[in-house]
Amino acid sequence: MKLTKPKKRGHAWRLDFMYLGERRTATFDTEAEALDWQLRERLAIKDRAKRAANGEFEPHSLAELLNLYASTVSSTKKGGDVERQRIARFIRCNPKLSAKNLCDITTKDLITWRNSRLQEVSESATRRDMNLLSSAMNYAIRELLWMDRNPFEKVSRPKSAPARHRRISPDEIDLVLEQCNYAIGMTPATQRHWVAWCFLY
Repeated sequence: MKLTKPKKRGHAWRLDFMYLGERRTATFDTEAEALDWQLRERLAIKDRAKRAANGEFEPHSLAELLNLYASTVSSTKKGGDVERQRIARFIRCNPKLSAKNLCDITTKDLITWRNSRLQEVSESATRRDMNLLSSAMNYAIRELLWMDRNPFEKVSRPKSAPARHRRISPDEIDLVLEQCNYAIGMTPATQRHWVAWCFLY
C-alpha cells in the first residue's frame, strides 16, 4: 500500500491524504507517528468500504450524521450558519428519530415525521427540511459509506404553494413608464422604450 509522505511544518509533521473518497488530515510530533496513523486509517477505510460492499454497516445514529454534516458540509455553504441552526433544532425537537440507527430508519418513520412537521410549519418549510435531511443521507451513502439507500426516496414532498396572480395597478404602470421615459402611443426608439412597450403589450 503506497503511503502519502508527511510534510514537516516547523517542529511538527502534517499529513493530508485521500483514500477511497475519504480525506484525512492530522498533525504529529514525528514522521513515524504520522506514517503509522496513516496506515491504520487506510486499513480502517478499506475495511469499511469492504463491509459496505457486502451490505454490512457500523451503527451510526441520525444525530451523529447530522452533526458531522453540519461541521463538514454546512460550514462550507453560504448561509451555513442558518443550516446548522436548522440541524440543531431538528435534533432537539426529534430526539427519538435522531437517536435511531441510520440503517433502521424507514420510509414510514419519515412520513410520520413529515406529517407531524406539516402541522407546525408551511409546506415550503417542510420541504426545505426534507431536502436537508435527504442531502445528509446521500452524504452518508456516497462519502461516509454508512448506509446503502436513502429512505427519503419514496417519501413525497409537499406540493409547492400555488403561484399568486394579481393585476398590476395603474400606479405601478405609471412608475414603469416614468422610469423608462416612455409614453403610451410613442414609437419605441431606445432599449428602455422597448422594455416599457413589452411591459404594456
